[in-house]
Amino acid sequence: MARVYLVAMLLYAVTASAAMCAGAARYRITELETPAGAVYCYPEAINNAGVVVGGNYSAALWRNGRYTDLGKMGHQTCLTCYATAINDEGTVVGWGSLGPYPESGFYAFVWKNGRARDIDTVHWYGGGTMVYGINNKGEVVGSSPLEGGPNRPIIWDEKNGMRDLGSLGNEGEGTAYGINNKSQVVGESSYRAFIWQNGKITELPTLPGWESGIAYAINDNGVAVGVSEKGRKFAEPKTTLRACLWDQKGKVTDLGTLGGPSSGASDINNKGQVVGGSGGMAFIWQDGKMTDLNKLIPPDSGWSLVTATDINDAGQIVGVGKYKGRDGGFLLTPIP
Repeated sequence: MARVYLVAMLLYAVTASAAMCAGAARYRITELETPAGAVYCYPEAINNAGVVVGGNYSAALWRNGRYTDLGKMGHQTCLTCYATAINDEGTVVGWGSLGPYPESGFYAFVWKNGRARDIDTVHWYGGGTMVYGINNKGEVVGSSPLEGGPNRPIIWDEKNGMRDLGSLGNEGEGTAYGINNKSQVVGESSYRAFIWQNGKITELPTLPGWESGIAYAINDNGVAVGVSEKGRKFAEPKTTLRACLWDQKGKVTDLGTLGGPSSGASDINNKGQVVGGSGGMAFIWQDGKMTDLNKLIPPDSGWSLVTATDINDAGQIVGVGKYKGRDGGFLLTPIP
């Protein structure tokens, strides 16, 4: 499933409410190890085997909470390197920055069987290829400037190389964030959420009264999640987000908030469980109800869960929070 780093950063609250538990714990929580000397290392995605990937200064992988450094994917001088997605075969994709922004560009990579390769070598001033999702076919999605123009939503695989998915509107810019095992792709183009399927890009509607939208993830049933927005399209100082869901016919549903104006949905699994963040609290949405994940962990855990970034089909959830006052990544595993 897709990992959505953008939602995590938009919703990350420096001060989060203390974890409170009402009733029995529903999840066991595991701290994801942080590499020595690092302030933080964000988890981005989890596959159905429970393997987690993420990164900061170098790409990272966790098994049972134990950290493995995947390195900088052949670019030892890069400043940051994020693993953004992993499929059930264990293939990892991500991107890194080649130097200080905006003087340097970005590179995208695929890591398979212990070896890394560049997906693309298009680097230019402040730009380059970035990827965010991979399915079990090995199809990768993201964005690229292609011929040196604006970033376009793209799909890449080893056989066909990189392909432009098209755009909505005249601006032309866009990013593909999520892809399922039926090769349906979702993302954003010209401030509008889209789905790409059967070679055609189609707009997904915003919530009534909202200005713009982004679709971040899509499950194998064709149900997508993301956000509707107010403010970003017109460069207003404050952007308000609202988590939303699109069904197979493109009908949009407001998933609500945990209080306050904003929420964001970052992933959905094949059971229809949605995760994200709202008001500095990580949530799970299921059966038509949004629940604060802080209420579903042991009350003496020491954790305050800020946002959830990904969920697999077993219901395991990864995300970012505060553990005893410091930033950290977490893995939640359902208690039978």
